[in-house]
Amino acid sequence: MPRRSSANIARQKIIESFSKLALKKSYKDISLKEISELAGISVPSFYTYFDSKEDMLRYYIDYSLEHLEKAISSHLSQAASVSITIRYLLHILSTLLEDRILTAFHRVFREYEFVEKSLAKLYYRRLFDLLRSFIGERLYELSYQDPRIISLAIVGSSSFIYLFRKIFNLEGNILIDIEVSGDLVLKGLGSQKIPKITPIKEPPSLMELIEKYNVLEAPGIPRGKKPILISTLDILNSKGFKDTKIYEIMDRAGYSVGSFYKIYRSKEELLEDLVIIIGRVLRRYLSECIEGIEDPVETEAKGSACFLGFIRRNENIYRIVRESEYIDPSIAAKYYVPFLRRYAERLNTKAERGLIRTFNAESLAIALMGINHIAGIAARMLEEIDEKTVLEGLTQIYAKGVLF
Repeated sequence: MPRRSSANIARQKIIESFSKLALKKSYKDISLKEISELAGISVPSFYTYFDSKEDMLRYYIDYSLEHLEKAISSHLSQAASVSITIRYLLHILSTLLEDRILTAFHRVFREYEFVEKSLAKLYYRRLFDLLRSFIGERLYELSYQDPRIISLAIVGSSSFIYLFRKIFNLEGNILIDIEVSGDLVLKGLGSQKIPKITPIKEPPSLMELIEKYNVLEAPGIPRGKKPILISTLDILNSKGFKDTKIYEIMDRAGYSVGSFYKIYRSKEELLEDLVIIIGRVLRRYLSECIEGIEDPVETEAKGSACFLGFIRRNENIYRIVRESEYIDPSIAAKYYVPFLRRYAERLNTKAERGLIRTFNAESLAIALMGINHIAGIAARMLEEIDEKTVLEGLTQIYAKGVLF
């Protein structure tokens, strides 16, 4: 076995120290001093191995994905069928095997796209490439042979299983979630019809939908909140919530900073209002998109088209929801859980009518939500996966899955 260089050993020690801290604190709140002290080096020595904290993150991506690859390879036989492979990949990504390194990395990655978008892009590309390396060897077993979209479906469904069961601690059986996700990817919803769905050309902006639905006039939203919410949404078109200052919000709203605390007790309380409003608007918009469609595959495909269009038009606004996951998961849950409940109710109705096959509508809703979420990210971040290709691939998976 080749000996590792002292520099690589030092880098690994720094990364492991960072991982321990990342289990308790957000990326932005972890200082180089803390990392260095835990690694047993000085801050100047840190710069011997990494140019910056962001440079360390790039190394951390490689380190974590190598760790993931080893974990997969150690449990997955090269002779495993594509069905076993996909189900195992879903299992390892849904549970992270209770592995400290993978868990810490997941926690850090939830901030990546808000720290530096290029890092998130790098991670997704390498993760998809890793999964494709396992799936690609078995493509001859599949009727649908685009490993990019298959990888997307695996990452999406597993990431939301982890989100709901591990981060939100929503009651449910994670093994059933994995089984249902595997059935969806492998077998689809049980339809032979593959509708032709195209991207939405001119999706509406969030503010257009807020005005259309009179969301800010709804009971429970005091009049004093309206200008604050509007000014915040305006600012968030160009920057993240955590980086937005209260004085910026109030200055744009035309009020003093002191007025903010007469309406909100904290910035987090404002974030809660924002994610609830975004959730209400998006649920209503998607309901309108699929209204009157009977066929379940066409319903899901059209819903995906509308969701991807919404993300394309409101990319920065949707980041608020993602950002809330690491700022305060309990706030994020107020967006995701009502969405899940409504989705599961609709799927359960379809299942009772024999239109789709599933033995757990909530698990299926988690999988579909996750797939759409990651599809939206991939279509915006990765040049090699465009929205049209994503929609065509998802429609195929919704209908028949990937097996012959």
